[in-house]
Amino acid sequence: MTEYNIDHKMKIKSPFLAFCFAAFSLSVTGQVSVLKSLEWGRPATLVRGTDSSVSAPSFKGAQFPFLPESNVPAFVERFRLPEGHRLEGVELSGEKLVPLTDADRILLAGEELPKQLTPKVEVMFENGRPWAMVTMVPFTFEPASGQTMKLSEFRLDILTAPEAASAKNERSYALNSVLASGDWYKIYINETGIYRLTYNDLKNLGINVNGLNPDMIRIFGNGGRMLPEGAGSNRIDDLAENAIKVVTA
Repeated sequence: MTEYNIDHKMKIKSPFLAFCFAAFSLSVTGQVSVLKSLEWGRPATLVRGTDSSVSAPSFKGAQFPFLPESNVPAFVERFRLPEGHRLEGVELSGEKLVPLTDADRILLAGEELPKQLTPKVEVMFENGRPWAMVTMVPFTFEPASGQTMKLSEFRLDILTAPEAASAKNERSYALNSVLASGDWYKIYINETGIYRLTYNDLKNLGINVNGLNPDMIRIFGNGGRMLPEGAGSNRIDDLAENAIKVVTA
């Protein structure tokens, strides 16, 4: 018989603590699908302290997350999310139900059971990796028979979607350098500030200023600063255009 702690004040003793049978698959779109079979067996004994215990319906791998308020068992299992995907939700299908036994009805007397099967899912992280934690109470009311039934087989689809690329990781590259066309002249400055280039300055650079269209004058430069240390930091892959103001007579 296996024994494990539920919390510091309560223990569960049950011979049915092995994991349920599962068929697992991962689609190319990132959807995680799993087929589950719940093997119901003898009741589990829930021990409170040293002198109080109660029995509850149980299946292999059953957990009791609602103790001490409720003795209802639950299916609880986690599933690894595909790399680069976020959790969208969970879908339940292919349910197979079986009737409650007389012992089940006695043990569940006074318990508030759900009217329908509703799996709940949340994201948890372990070592920085995301997992989907699914919790579901395996009981439901069947209108056709007018009875509460328990779940024996089902399929879970963990729905995911690709994470949007962050702005930090998005890269765009120039098709051609701005230096590929036009006439270029290099100007050196040794201090940050606002500078004025006159008609004579342009002429001394060797620029033919006769008939020069002022709208065609452009200045490019990256400021001469150090590159960022982070390999993934954003950086321009060409010369950036600087703001200028052209004043004509």
